[in-house]
Amino acid sequence: MKKSIGVIFVCSLFAGQVHAESLLEIYDLALENDYSFKSAQSALLASQETTLIAKSLLMPKVNIEGSWQYSKSRTDIESSNPFAVKNELVQERQGPGLSISLTQPILDISALHQYERGKLTEKIAVLQFENAKNSLLMRTANAYLQTLKAGSKLTATQAAEDAYRAQLQSANVKFNIGLARHSDVLEAQARLDAAVADTIIAKNNLSTWFDLVQVLTGKTHTEFATLSANFNAKLPDPMDSKKWAEAASTNNIKINLGKLTAQQFYENSRSKATEYLPKVTGSLSFSGSEDDRRFNNAAPDDLLNQGLTASVRLTVPLYSGGNISASAREANYLYLESLDKSKNNVREVAQEVHSSYLSVIANVAAVKARKAAIASSESALVYAKKGYEQGVRSIIDVLNAQNDLYQASQSYAEIVYDYLISGLKLKESSGLLSRKDIEDLNAQLDQANSVYSPALN
Repeated sequence: MKKSIGVIFVCSLFAGQVHAESLLEIYDLALENDYSFKSAQSALLASQETTLIAKSLLMPKVNIEGSWQYSKSRTDIESSNPFAVKNELVQERQGPGLSISLTQPILDISALHQYERGKLTEKIAVLQFENAKNSLLMRTANAYLQTLKAGSKLTATQAAEDAYRAQLQSANVKFNIGLARHSDVLEAQARLDAAVADTIIAKNNLSTWFDLVQVLTGKTHTEFATLSANFNAKLPDPMDSKKWAEAASTNNIKINLGKLTAQQFYENSRSKATEYLPKVTGSLSFSGSEDDRRFNNAAPDDLLNQGLTASVRLTVPLYSGGNISASAREANYLYLESLDKSKNNVREVAQEVHSSYLSVIANVAAVKARKAAIASSESALVYAKKGYEQGVRSIIDVLNAQNDLYQASQSYAEIVYDYLISGLKLKESSGLLSRKDIEDLNAQLDQANSVYSPALN
């Protein structure tokens, strides 16, 4: 019986009871539950505070300090005159105090560069978040498609197992009536044993991919929708590798991250290099206190003290043990390192785009060729079976033809999913990957055909 490459083995017990989840549904679940993506969201929120932290170095600082003090002292007064009366003085003081100070940097070149560096940190975090989103999209699509590929592998191994079992039964019947040799039976048995082993391995592989999808979503999945039978592989649009490269030079996250990181290291190097420059700081402070003084021999005295101070401070670093100059050289070397990495990113991305572009074109041609190979293998198997029934072909011919069909079906399934993944990689390398690509791929799924988790069997 012919089986479409999109049709994966059906578990009748659960048919109609379990919803076949689509790629888009899995992606939405991953957006909500994948911890790698959640950590990127937290990193983005944290980076947004970096700019404010760096800006605070340029902003005024206001401090207010309140206090309340209490003191008591006793003084004994004695005289050398033996006839003088001994006396003592008891002094008690209490009252509140208040001070307010304002400090404003007037000239700090180093802090200005730190502020610019902080703004770049936030921009980098935004790109890193977008990169995390693209990574999640690719990881989800790859896991889903690899699951479908593993399901196709299992379908092929089970079909081969069924075919080899039927051939073994036929060989046994013919051997019993003297129309076949014992070697035919042994050969059919050997092929069946190999197919059984392949089925066991295929089931394990399929279970592994279902588990990997669960890592992304945090939920257990049992059924995925597979590709539609009328799936059609298409060439890249546009059919011009230079245009894809131009898109990558503008939109590729890796390239843009490299450029921003280099700028960030540049601002850091300028900040370190200008730490030897003078810094000017202005300050304004107000203080006031109330002193309620009590004596044992006098009426209470209530004193109120107030003061206002304004100052401008000039700080000129002269020598810090070589720390400033060494830090400046270190920051400059780090900037040069990041600059070289940024330039290397451009080359690597250009190679990735060109490679992905060629892979898509090659895979489109391979999909057509593999599909034609299935039709040829099916015809060859039909003629091999007829020849065997007529006694002009051996069972080895039939088994070989059956194996060729199995290999052709498996190769077709592999190239189909390789084509889909290479198309997504081309979009990713060019900086054009988006949710729409998932939606377009999702539209090519067929809810009527499903791949089931082996755990259901």
